This record gives sequence, structure tokens and C-alpha cells, in this order.
Amino acid sequence: MPGSRLQEASSRNHSGSIVRRPWSICCVCAISADHSTVHGAGLVGCTGRGARADLCTGAVANATVGISVVCDRMACRRIATSAEGRLHSADLLHRSGTHGSSGSRLLAKVRLISRVTIHMAASLDGFIARRDGGVDWLETSDKFEGGDTMAPEFVEEFLKTISCYVMGSRTYETALAFEAKGFGWSYGDKPTFVLTTRELPRTRDTVEFYSGDLTWLVNERLKPVFPSIWFVGGGAVSGECLRLGLADDVRYSIMPILIGDGISFFEGLDKDIALHLVEVKAYDSGMVALRHEVRK
Repeated sequence: MPGSRLQEASSRNHSGSIVRRPWSICCVCAISADHSTVHGAGLVGCTGRGARADLCTGAVANATVGISVVCDRMACRRIATSAEGRLHSADLLHRSGTHGSSGSRLLAKVRLISRVTIHMAASLDGFIARRDGGVDWLETSDKFEGGDTMAPEFVEEFLKTISCYVMGSRTYETALAFEAKGFGWSYGDKPTFVLTTRELPRTRDTVEFYSGDLTWLVNERLKPVFPSIWFVGGGAVSGECLRLGLADDVRYSIMPILIGDGISFFEGLDKDIALHLVEVKAYDSGMVALRHEVRK
């Protein structure tokens, strides 16, 4: 979408006559002075005292965004919210004209604020794989009659909310092994970043190998582009993500099995990580899904 194209929004002034007001399109959403909304834009027209632009929605990389801007005579303030916890903020700046005149407009420079989620399925005793990387134990025969059913259509819709994946080399090799056995590629067509210093086969264009600084990758490469970043293993990668303070959420799918030994969910933690429990859900397979927010 163009970031500098000006369009006109009409509103009535205090005398009831029609006044032409300019507003610009950026990358999130635009609100004209008469409270109408334009989806998929990002600059908000500032039209003077009493003008109020309330909630609007727009789609940015699969994120639903709401921006509320209140304009008064002294200043313009902004609040950015999201129904699903994905936040966008706007730095507001007056350009040209006197505040309240038809030539005045408010420019919003929009910054995408992403959420980083760590997710793994693990045994009840906290292992994500056997020492040799085996995950044969993930398929269990347990049935819990009071649990929810994980319908395929629900899984499909949920996976659409994930923007990209980050994983370690062993997790990547496990995914390739599953694919070779005919189970398919688990990560669809989403960009997948593999953390490794080894030479590994690259079987699709969506896979990118990375061996540099993890903080730089997340904050400089991924967050400006992807609203929902998922770390999906292994234990060393998950531990490093938490140790560096990069994670916002931890999703832990507990399988109804004990395996006694293996690769831990989190490795290399050198401090306590305080969490806040947000959601607990039990499924008919016996799996219990926990979602925690990382306290920062």
C-alpha cells in the first residue's frame, strides 16, 4: 500500500457545512474526521478540537489491529490495541497548517510490535525428545472423556495465525525425517528460520539458515515483519530465547507419558523466569495445554 498518497475525507464543521479534510494512507488503518474507517491504511487525519477517531480495524500480516486516537486542542495522543494481544503503536507528528485547520494533518509512523512464543510438546517429566532425538512417544493411546476435541479445521485456522517459525538444527532434522516418511512438512509455507552452524539440506525456499546473534535475528529481522513468531525447539534454543528475554509466551503441551530421560524442554537457563498462567485446556487425547505469559 502506498505510504504517501493523500485522499480526502469529508466531515461537517460546527456550522453544518461540508469541509474537505485530508488524510494519508500508510500501512495499518485510516480514520477520517467523521469517524468513518478505511481498512488497511495507517495514517489518521487530525481535524481539530473535538475530533475523535475511535476504533478501527485493519489487517497487517494476519494481525487484527485497533487504533484509537483522541485529538484535543493541545496535543494528539494515541492508544494502540489489538483484540488478540498483537499490538501496534504509532508515533504521531503534526505536519503543516494550524491545529484544527483543514490543512493540518496528523502523520502516524507505525511500528509493528510482535509476540514471540515458545511452544513444545513434552512428556510429563519435562522432556521434548529422547537422548537420540526420538519422539515416538508423542503418539499415546490415552483417552480423556472430559477433554476437548482438537478438530482439524480448528488446527488449520490456528496455524494461520502463526507468521514464522524458528527452530534448532535437530528439530529441523526431525521435521525432515517425518517428511521423508510421508508425514508431510509440519510448517506449511511459513518462513522457517533454522539456527545452525552446520551444513544442512535445504528442501524448500521458505527455509533459511542462520548462525548469528539470536537477539539481532528476533529484534531486527523478524519483529519488524512478523507479528507472531514461534520458537518450536529444541531445548537449547528455547532456553536461550528465555535467557535473552526474547519470549513473550510459553505454550507447553504436556503429553500423558513419562519417559525418564531425554532432552529437556529448557536448557541453559541461568536464572529464574517468572511466568503468569493464562490458559489451561485438556484434550480428549489426554494432552494438557498450558499457556503462560513471561513476566517482564
